[in-house]
Amino acid sequence: MTYSLIVTLWALLALAFTLVAIGSTRQLYTRAREAARRPRLWPHIALVRPCEGLDPSLAETLRSSATAKYDGARTIFFCVPSTADPAWAVAGRVRDELCAAGADARLVVTAIETRANRKAAQLAVVDAHLPAEAPVLVIADSDVMLDDESLPSLMSALVSERDAGAASAPPIDVSAATAGDRWSAALLSSTPHALLALAALSERSGGSETIRSKLAASRSP
Repeated sequence: MTYSLIVTLWALLALAFTLVAIGSTRQLYTRAREAARRPRLWPHIALVRPCEGLDPSLAETLRSSATAKYDGARTIFFCVPSTADPAWAVAGRVRDELCAAGADARLVVTAIETRANRKAAQLAVVDAHLPAEAPVLVIADSDVMLDDESLPSLMSALVSERDAGAASAPPIDVSAATAGDRWSAALLSSTPHALLALAALSERSGGSETIRSKLAASRSP
């Protein structure tokens, strides 16, 4: 087998894979958009934002917890590991702003001490504070900026199927500032490594879906 033939076969294989990935992703995206347009009753959600450390845009991303469009009720929880953490002052200030504007926003000091999965540890603590009237838990990392499509799209994916227990949204970096940021944004939005494409390929092959934890929703057990 000649070198040129090997290159040709490899190129054809790559082209076939790319076409399958594009087709699968478009089908998944179209189905998600159609589900988002269906009228439905929006459940009360408990929106939890685990925080630790000081992100440059922390106040702005936390404010989006209340300003992002969602037609149902929401109770917002900002979680910080201690009052000494830099996120505590920012989260407290944003909580006060949101409450003054009429939002139901709360600040929970989790007092975790583990060095393991600290995000999971914070979520385990705040679980005891979740309101019984909120049947759906939504977790959004502190650096996630919620826009007007984030919560409706996420909840549409969850409630459109009766047996669905959880749903998640693939993150995309929309505020790239450095070359590394731009490379990451391109990788996660325009290549077969994009999480949406991976989800579509997993579904097409009959594999199990992986929950992306930066923005995810789950029904209460």
